[in-house]
Amino acid sequence: MNILVLDEESGVKTIRTIHRQIVELMQRGGDVVLDFSRVRRIDCAMVQVIIALRRECARRGISCMITNTNDEVLHLLACAGIRWRRRQAFSAGTSSPRHRNAAATVEANEGGMQ
Repeated sequence: MNILVLDEESGVKTIRTIHRQIVELMQRGGDVVLDFSRVRRIDCAMVQVIIALRRECARRGISCMITNTNDEVLHLLACAGIRWRRRQAFSAGTSSPRHRNAAATVEANEGGMQ
């Protein structure tokens, strides 16, 4: 599992860096997790990256998840037509205790993502 912890400023000003980091994660292989614990809000540039990431993950047959999102981020994603469902925290086999003990993660429920 490849985890990218996004900075508070995750939008148009930093989108090229975020895109590059995501591409690097995907080149490692395995599932991709975007940790939104530091993010307060997102803009349309970040929404576009999430949509592209979901499509690419579906194409590759891997999972894409976001974790530690606040209600405002979830609302903005919903406004953009990206539906998410809450699910249980990562399994006990996850290497990161922080993520293993998370109260909940958010996972896509459409677009071929698991």
